[in-house]
Amino acid sequence: MLRLPPKRKPENLKTRLLFGRVRAQGVGMIEVEVYAAGIRAPEKMMGLALELEAIAGLRYKVDTNHDIVYMEFTDQVPDADAIRSIFRRIELDAKFVGAVPPEVGTKKKTQRIET
Repeated sequence: MLRLPPKRKPENLKTRLLFGRVRAQGVGMIEVEVYAAGIRAPEKMMGLALELEAIAGLRYKVDTNHDIVYMEFTDQVPDADAIRSIFRRIELDAKFVGAVPPEVGTKKKTQRIET
């Protein structure tokens, strides 16, 4: 019997551009809540849907009464800067609600400037 290697899922261009992704290994699901004032506008909702559909393993829900986006990542987790940039593309200011999971936190290290 001839065995073929498993087929790889083709990568979407937008998915490849989301740098800083971390695979959620050993963790069932990562939940993030983002407050974005103005997300209830129809054109913003459509823009968000187009941006988020490129992220594999993402389920999200929008609470239009409170302008909050609930996101659940099961496969690849973008870092906080990548999530903020998604909202900046649709001209919204994203603020994280509650504690940001360490898998999502920024990877930047601050450095003291010596004089």
